[in-house]
Amino acid sequence: MYPASYYYRRRLPGRSRGKGLIICLIVFLIFSTGIGLLKLNNIQQAIPKFPLLILGQKGENALNLMCSAMPLLPVSIELNDELNNQSSIQLADILVLRLSRVFRLDRQSPIALLEKELPVPVEVESSSVPVMKAAPAPPNPPSPEPEESRQAQVPTLSEECLIAVYNTHTGETYALTDGMDRLQGKKGGVVQAAAALEEELEKKMGIRVARSDAINDDVYQYSYAKSKAVLEKLLEENPQIVAAFDVHRDAGKSREESIVNIDGEILAPILIIVGSDARAEFPGWQNNYQFAKKLASEINKQYPGLCLGVMVKDGRYNQFLHPRALLLEIGSVSNSTEEAVHSARLLGKVLGPLIREIYENKQSE
Repeated sequence: MYPASYYYRRRLPGRSRGKGLIICLIVFLIFSTGIGLLKLNNIQQAIPKFPLLILGQKGENALNLMCSAMPLLPVSIELNDELNNQSSIQLADILVLRLSRVFRLDRQSPIALLEKELPVPVEVESSSVPVMKAAPAPPNPPSPEPEESRQAQVPTLSEECLIAVYNTHTGETYALTDGMDRLQGKKGGVVQAAAALEEELEKKMGIRVARSDAINDDVYQYSYAKSKAVLEKLLEENPQIVAAFDVHRDAGKSREESIVNIDGEILAPILIIVGSDARAEFPGWQNNYQFAKKLASEINKQYPGLCLGVMVKDGRYNQFLHPRALLLEIGSVSNSTEEAVHSARLLGKVLGPLIREIYENKQSE
């Protein structure tokens, strides 16, 4: 048992806590009353002697503090302008207006969300913000071919030179381009046609070419003697050569006889010349002739009318050096160099598969 004084002292702390609660309630009521007064009176009237250093001349510093402490509190116009131009509006009303805008946030507007979450930049009027609309999805482009398949479409360049190309009459050219029929001691249009044939065979058909652009007709009557030495050297250096072509152009034909229309384009026709044994010994000329007929047939099969056929003449034209050596007349003096070059490229497209077939058959023997 304890004396009554003991129990009296035990109740004292409880009385203290009760007094503390009453004091907190009183403070809360006073604070609430002050907030109410803020809404009813201008801040300068409610606190006339509060230091201007803290509140500013019209309370703008207090509003700035509120905006810094509450990032979602938007400010649509400059504070100074709002306080100066709307001096009759009370500061508390401005704060309430700003707070109300937070709860009216349009959550369906991405721009509004960004404006509320990024308080540092000055808010701009929504009418000045361009609305970005999603562009319609473009149609699915065709899938690009893999690099490997594109490379596979171009045959690998042969290790050996399979074709020899040269010009006996190097100065022959095309009057529509050069204004004359021959360039004495120079390289005429037939050299450009021969180069186009080489490029088409190597870059598009994978057939390596041994070509000479040596000038052989500086002394015209010795042209075939000089070109004979050129062809012999090409054959000696490249023993795997399957065919040899001496590129010329025809002469004495009119413009009408010198053109052919292939797929809407005007080109120079190709005439194949084969030598014979009419003047000198040439026992194997029939081999050259058979190859010429096969080539002419393939040309016209792919490009009808491009080849004028095969013509057999008395001279040998150095064709006795190889069983598939031919003389090609690409156009005539009445053509342009461009027409002859285009025809030479089409010839290369036909020659590629034909030469590969002959080479593979030769390797399998």
